[in-house]
Amino acid sequence: MLERQGDAIRFHPTLLALSAHYRFEPRPVAVARGNEKGRVERAIRYIRDNFFAARHFQTLEELNQQADQWCQGISGERRCPENTELTVQEAFHQEQPSLLSLPDNPFDTRERTQVTARKTPYIRFDLNDYSIPHQHVQKPLTVIADLKQLCILDGEHMIAEHRRSFDKAKQIEDENHINALWLQKTNAKQHRGQDRLSAASAHIPLFLQQAIQRGHVLTTTLRLLNQLLDDYGQARQDFSRKLKWGPSDFSSEK
Repeated sequence: MLERQGDAIRFHPTLLALSAHYRFEPRPVAVARGNEKGRVERAIRYIRDNFFAARHFQTLEELNQQADQWCQGISGERRCPENTELTVQEAFHQEQPSLLSLPDNPFDTRERTQVTARKTPYIRFDLNDYSIPHQHVQKPLTVIADLKQLCILDGEHMIAEHRRSFDKAKQIEDENHINALWLQKTNAKQHRGQDRLSAASAHIPLFLQQAIQRGHVLTTTLRLLNQLLDDYGQARQDFSRKLKWGPSDFSSEK
């Protein structure tokens, strides 16, 4: 509950949605009266001591499978606390016709939380970092997660999907996000280098066009030209004279 003043109680809206979906009434106990929910506490202790003790599992799927087998077997075959002439499973079968049927659609139990992407293309959720497309950095985003998958939304648009990790301090990455970021940085670096060269010599556009036509790698050509510009500074006459060598002269050997 979110707030309580005497008998006036404000329940969490998710609890009210759950109770409406499965048609049950939430009933709170009195303040500081744990004995009023002793049956619930005993059930938790029974599960902790009789199911989890010394049990081994590798995944949540394996744990759930073992729990189902335990409920149908050892737990269901024990004597019913309120009628020792019956097993728990027999008591359940007797009461089952009086129970309401479950709705066809299960309640949405996915976690939903707001996160903010910082300067790097990752968001943090549950102690792990998940990659996002670099265009969405420094923006408020929404994470929707179940036990298997994690979806990241910008508004109503899903921008990333990952398999959920229950490790700690791990980086879970989509290779497409990393490649797109690398390509964006590489292109930006090329543009900066090309703009710098164009400001130094009017011959640059024609020179680069001829270099590409002759099969030279643009990134290598830009790197070598910028190195020449670093070596000769803003002495444009010397730099322009170097350009007269032509693209074929700009090899790694020279």
